[in-house]
Amino acid sequence: MSPIRWVLTEAAPIGWATLALLASMGPAPTQAQDDGWRVHAVEYARSEGLPARRMDPEAAPDARVDVSWVFFVAVGHERVVLIDCGTDALASREGFRRRWAVTRAVGVREALGRVDRIPAEVTDVVLTHHHWDHVGGLGHFPRATVHVHRGTWARVPARLRRPVEREDRLHLVDGSAATLAPGLTVRRTGRHTAHHLAVRVACPDGPVMLAGDAASHRDSIDRLPAPIRAVGDDAVIPGHDPAIFTRHPGPTDGVAAICR
Repeated sequence: MSPIRWVLTEAAPIGWATLALLASMGPAPTQAQDDGWRVHAVEYARSEGLPARRMDPEAAPDARVDVSWVFFVAVGHERVVLIDCGTDALASREGFRRRWAVTRAVGVREALGRVDRIPAEVTDVVLTHHHWDHVGGLGHFPRATVHVHRGTWARVPARLRRPVEREDRLHLVDGSAATLAPGLTVRRTGRHTAHHLAVRVACPDGPVMLAGDAASHRDSIDRLPAPIRAVGDDAVIPGHDPAIFTRHPGPTDGVAAICR
């Protein structure tokens, strides 16, 4: 109900000056506006010249790629949701840096600060799958509900699982799809790992699909199943492609504005 209609039907007469002030406030927000999320990709490390088959077994044997190590931050409906949560290992462990040809890296907390957030503000973490670079930072978010496929959770390291289970912060996804919040859904991809999830997010300009490692780079999007690509290939966001930072320029280095 608009402010003017409320005054005319529910309240006592209050005078034309007040009615004019209420009119200047404009219409109430629409449902479409309510359903919009803001989504940023946050890079916490970069690798250069990796053998492409480390990221995609179907890549050409001699191909090499640059790799962006990212997590995503979705804000809406009074929730701050991380899609995957990165790892500190690429910044803190020299062996990891050498193995993965890392040219720059920061810890998860510092990376999250690039979008003006701190771990205590994170209400939810969605895990696309169990690999170390997607779950290693889970301990940074002690207040977050963790959403993960039941088949994936058993493969997350026990030291990360125990606090979540003890504090009853776990939401297990069964089946092929689930709704986590208005405008935020997950769907099994059938790629990369047995229970890998992609995350569909309703944005003000239309939905996007965060593909995770089911499509590490843009040239592998065409291998995704039709339900994942239903948003349109341009709206599918690969999980490790540095090109997202030029396709979706953000407010600062290491941040891509996927949905504004």
